[in-house]
Amino acid sequence: MISPRPISTRSALLMMLLALVFLISASILIVVDIGARRTMRDLSQRYIDQSADQVQSEMGHFFGSIEEFLNISRAWWEAGILDYDGARTCSA
Repeated sequence: MISPRPISTRSALLMMLLALVFLISASILIVVDIGARRTMRDLSQRYIDQSADQVQSEMGHFFGSIEEFLNISRAWWEAGILDYDGARTCSA
């Protein structure tokens, strides 16, 4: 049987150096990936919150103008200025 060839000190140090470089690179990659995911999650949450606030504001303006129109119509109705039945007969 052939006995295994002994590893020289230079080869052993090179393999250890390569393993160390690989481990450090993998660690850096994992830390950067975790940071990027956290940043993406935070930015997405901010964007969603900002969009929801903007939509709520726009809906408030939209329905506010409708509510104002309905309040004016109700005031005219109560004052007797507005006649819905007459409008139906005129359009026929």
